[in-house]
Amino acid sequence: MDTIKRKGFSFPIIILAVAIIATFLVVVFNKNIHVGTLPWQTPTPAPASIPAATSSGVFKPFASYRPVPEPPFEKLIFSVQLPTDVDSEHKANYLHITKFGPTQKQGTDFYDGINIWFYQKNLDGNTLEQVVDQDIENISPEITIIKAKQVLAINGYFGFSYTIDGPFGVYESKFLTNPYSKNKYVEIVIGVFDPTNKGFATEVSRILSTFNFLKD
Repeated sequence: MDTIKRKGFSFPIIILAVAIIATFLVVVFNKNIHVGTLPWQTPTPAPASIPAATSSGVFKPFASYRPVPEPPFEKLIFSVQLPTDVDSEHKANYLHITKFGPTQKQGTDFYDGINIWFYQKNLDGNTLEQVVDQDIENISPEITIIKAKQVLAINGYFGFSYTIDGPFGVYESKFLTNPYSKNKYVEIVIGVFDPTNKGFATEVSRILSTFNFLKD
């Protein structure tokens, strides 16, 4: 009788202990999943300069802007929104954007502000990567490539970029494939000079976040 009582007494204790251990393991496992980084996940480092890929949801919309293209300029294959405080020159095959910083003087080299060209060009039977490689091969000896060719994406449009440093400063070239045309692409040449920390790099990123190709 005493043996039966001891067995009856110990069995519920064992069940309770197993339940407590199982609950503890579940809590620890869930905590590791939701809080920790899984072994095969590599955290993405924050970009050190202009983001290679941006989204219109990342930046606040401009307080005021003008859309491009606007009548009578309807030959561009892309659209982009510009703040009203930037200057722009709009031709059939390119858009040039400038904004002067507080120390920039007229008639001198560009050293304070934003300087961007949007060129639309033909592939002429080449792939976009072939165009980029040829562009790099034709760089003048006095210009140094400080960031090699790499793949990029802007608003879901894929392409390549590289960065140079030369007599006129540091410029980044971005080449984007036009999904609506097999023969067209856009090259964006970007110069950002901000000696007084006005946040020009962020402003450029906001402009790029509004870039879109236009359907024919």
